[in-house]
Formats: sequence, C-alpha cells, structure tokens
Amino acid sequence: MRKTISLILLVLSALGFGSCKDKENPKIEFLFPEENIHRDYGQYLIFKVEISDDRGLDSYDYYVGDEAGNSLPGFSSNVNSSTENREKRINLELETYLTDTLGPFYMYVKAIDKSGKSTTNSLRFYVDP
Repeated sequence: MRKTISLILLVLSALGFGSCKDKENPKIEFLFPEENIHRDYGQYLIFKVEISDDRGLDSYDYYVGDEAGNSLPGFSSNVNSSTENREKRINLELETYLTDTLGPFYMYVKAIDKSGKSTTNSLRFYVDP
C-alpha cells in the first residue's frame, strides 16, 4: 500500500514539474535614445534595445511606423529575425536613416519567446527639417 501511494505521489510530482508553463512575456527595453528625441532629416539614428525572456527568445522584428503601428516605407526594418540559440537576452543596435519626411515616428520592436508569447514596445522620435 505504501509503495502504491509513493508511486502515485511520484507520478503526480513528475506531472506537476513537467507542466510548468511559460508565464511571462518577453521584455523589451529601449536603452538609447530617450523618448521624444528630435533629429534632423538626412542623419542616421541608432536605437539600443535590450530584449529578454526567462525561458528564451525565438525571434524579434523591428520597424519604423506611425502612431497606429503601420510600417512606413523608406525606413530600415527587419521582419522575423530568428534567434539561433534561443538566447535569454539580446542587445540590439538598430540603425535607421531619417528620410525627409517630417513629424513624429515610432521605432517598434516585437519579441516572441519560444513558447509563442509576444511583446511589442515602441519609442517615439521626431524628424525635423
């Protein structure tokens, strides 16, 4: 009887540990530049971004868009960059050329972890004449 109870407890413990689900979405932090920075058109702007996840990252995307999240042509972008080793932390330097289109823009970064959970974060910047 004791062996049966011990075996049942052992099986339930193993099932409990095996069913640990990913409970956290990836985290995205803009390290540089600060929000609402102004730059003149015709320059390059570098964004430093840290992406992390407790279980490992699968991929990330980035693009420059408008306030509604629509991608804008003429800016650098990268869609679906797969992480080879499922790193838990990635530091990115994203560079984009500032076209002669003026106004506020947003650098969007989306990260997807190996469980399929995703996070999108953005940073607003301005292109001036």
